[in-house]
Amino acid sequence: MQVKMRLLLALAALLALTGAIAAPQGETSRDVFVGLWQGVWSPTNDFRGFGAVRSITVNDDGSYTIHGDYSDLTMGVLIGKGVVDEGVLLVDDMVLNTGTEFIGMPTQYRFDAKNGTLLEELYHPDTGITHQSILHKTSR
Repeated sequence: MQVKMRLLLALAALLALTGAIAAPQGETSRDVFVGLWQGVWSPTNDFRGFGAVRSITVNDDGSYTIHGDYSDLTMGVLIGKGVVDEGVLLVDDMVLNTGTEFIGMPTQYRFDAKNGTLLEELYHPDTGITHQSILHKTSR
């Protein structure tokens, strides 16, 4: 797992150096959110890192579809549909499919223009904890 995390961090650093994750001036909110995003997050302060991958696409009606993995102790697949409200992508119907159960996990995404990153805040109702991930855009 450490090798995978180091590779993700090295990839993020390389992309930052090449300017691949910096948002061009004048981008629309659609352009800011659409793409493949990756990051590493820790559900606790014990420094266990888990990978996070999110694919965000825009639909014909202006809404967004999010697909991703959820690689913590439950392991599963995330899918949801959301809308942008005041610069925040709100995904009230995000669902985690663990293979044995479906868990609703309301999620929001905020774009950080200064760093070219996406802050994901995913609420886990079973624990009452909001997981935060900083995601780096790995596509154009």
